[in-house]
Amino acid sequence: MRIRRWPLLMRVAFIAAGLGSALGYYGASVALNAEPPDPASTGWIAVLTPISTLESDVQVRVNAFALDHRTDPRMAYGLSLCGADSFSGYFLIGGGARLLTQDIEASPNTVRSLVPGDIEVDDVGTGQRLKFKDVQVLEVEIGSLPPCVGAVSEQTFVGTGFRVEGIASEPVVTSPSTGVFDSAVQRWSMPYVGSLPGTGNRLGEFRVAGALDGSYVRPRLLAVDVDAGTLSSGMELDQPRPAPLDSDVASWFENAPIQATTKVREPAKLSSLQRWSALFAVGLGVFGSIVASMLLEWTRTSGHRPEAREAATLGPLDEPLRDPEARRTGVWLLAVPLLVLAYLLRRARGGHRP
Repeated sequence: MRIRRWPLLMRVAFIAAGLGSALGYYGASVALNAEPPDPASTGWIAVLTPISTLESDVQVRVNAFALDHRTDPRMAYGLSLCGADSFSGYFLIGGGARLLTQDIEASPNTVRSLVPGDIEVDDVGTGQRLKFKDVQVLEVEIGSLPPCVGAVSEQTFVGTGFRVEGIASEPVVTSPSTGVFDSAVQRWSMPYVGSLPGTGNRLGEFRVAGALDGSYVRPRLLAVDVDAGTLSSGMELDQPRPAPLDSDVASWFENAPIQATTKVREPAKLSSLQRWSALFAVGLGVFGSIVASMLLEWTRTSGHRPEAREAATLGPLDEPLRDPEARRTGVWLLAVPLLVLAYLLRRARGGHRP
């Protein structure tokens, strides 16, 4: 039986199945090839102390923890301090690390939140000028610190300080936009922690004007403790920067300012996407061939044939084929879906990335 004699609903079903297979294959292929956005977080956290404290023996550990992975994540930042001297300085929060709310845990009269504002920084060592907008400033004054029982570079370091929690203005976890199918890879990015962005590992002198005024340095004895959150079962770190504490935890500990970031892959989800892609590829091959055959049959009916022969071979559902204009319309109705199929297949095979 010729395809042109098949019922109209069957033809429509074949075309719909072909388009569905093409769209499914395209969506699964995009999800398979998608990569999370880069660069990482725009947020930053810095600690500055007056330049007169450059030789202070106070050991400073800066903490930054992601408490959840919502679009508006709850974050915890803080300081742990020890040493023979008192501590006087400023804890700055900028960019996407800014907190929409602030819950401060500290001893009375040790931490005070100042009015946020813009600051300009002249890096005396390099001559560059840095500008930061809407910086949140916490003034920290702790007169009596516990003696240090270990070096700040040791994970067993214990000190006193403060902790501030709140809702951050930028997510920690980002995923590529892939449409119907979720990608098997995410980007986990924490703020730059320890010093002002663009100043590297330099101690300073930093001449600051604006919401904060004066000449400052970053603490000489500094360590950074960063935790991006717990990996769910089946997740794996991929290309973490810098190297984490362990290959299966999104935690970092360094003796210098860092911005911790990593890709996180889900092998089980990757395998599922591969199975869906193979399934849709089979459907695309089967239904694409049928649609192509239907197009060929429609094209053949566009030739001139005796009226009697047409009447003998065409059924009632093919009545429009008697009209040459209807034949051309039918050809286009089949050609357009076929062209769409070919276009989607080409993009999917080309490893399209959003």
